[in-house]
Amino acid sequence: MDVRDGFLNAGIIADENGRINSWACSNNLSITNLEIPNTITFIGNNAFNGCANLKTITFETGGDNSLSLGMMSFANCRNLKFVLLPGRTVGIGKGCFRDCEALEEIVIGEGRAPLIISDHLFDNCSGKIFMEEIVADEVERRAEFQVVNRR
Repeated sequence: MDVRDGFLNAGIIADENGRINSWACSNNLSITNLEIPNTITFIGNNAFNGCANLKTITFETGGDNSLSLGMMSFANCRNLKFVLLPGRTVGIGKGCFRDCEALEEIVIGEGRAPLIISDHLFDNCSGKIFMEEIVADEVERRAEFQVVNRR
């Protein structure tokens, strides 16, 4: 299932402040792609943990509010390959992408706010992960993370 504007149809419910609750969609095997609207400000701890068939996550550009990802919010998404974060992202919680074995690339959109990244972000991911920042002059900065397998 691709999840776009139909968050409610997919059972994904955000509160009036744009927060997706902890464990909201954990272990949902029907979600394959997520397109998250710019009205979302926080994704709770373990919100999508264990969504093993999830392959891509993109966030709608724009929006005035900052975005934070809770601890292990996308952990154990074993088929996740690509994440596009908006520039308004200010925090990525501990173990957010832990055990995402297929993860290859995270792109951070233009206009990036100061970003706080917690530890154990890529534990048990295989190979290398590229983290790109798209800056205003359309030049990409690319950082490569050599992942240490801690199993």
